[in-house]
Order: sequence, then C-alpha cells, then structure tokens
Amino acid sequence: MAKMIGSLPHRLSGGLPYIAASGTTVYLAHQASLAISGVATNIDPGVAHTILDQALTFQVTYGAVMLSFLGNSFYLFI
Repeated sequence: MAKMIGSLPHRLSGGLPYIAASGTTVYLAHQASLAISGVATNIDPGVAHTILDQALTFQVTYGAVMLSFLGNSFYLFI
C-alpha cells in the first residue's frame, strides 16, 4: 500500500474553504431573511438574495470538486 504524503493537518486544510463557505452561507441567509422581513439592515433584499445564490453555487461546486478528488484518491490506493 502506498504511503500517503503529507501530514493530516495539511491534508485536512483543503476543507477550510468549504467550512468558510458554509459559514458565509449561514450568515447571508440570515441577512437575507432580515432584509426580506423588513428589519432595518444595511443590505438591499435583492442584493442579499443574489449574493446568497452565488454563495450557494460556490459551496455546491467546491463540494463536488472535493468529492471528485476523494474518489480519485480512493482508486489510487487500490
């Protein structure tokens, strides 16, 4: 069996952008909810919805890329 190169923290650091995107999505969903309900916020409801939509697209795309790399690394060690 091939030896995996790199330490565990370095390999897991690839997930940091996904965690950051998840946190951003939660924050933007909250801001969009506040903006749509009429609570005074600093962001227009349309802008909040657009930015939230783009954050969701980024999160789904990055997750798909991560899963494709996991699938490729699985078959490398069989």
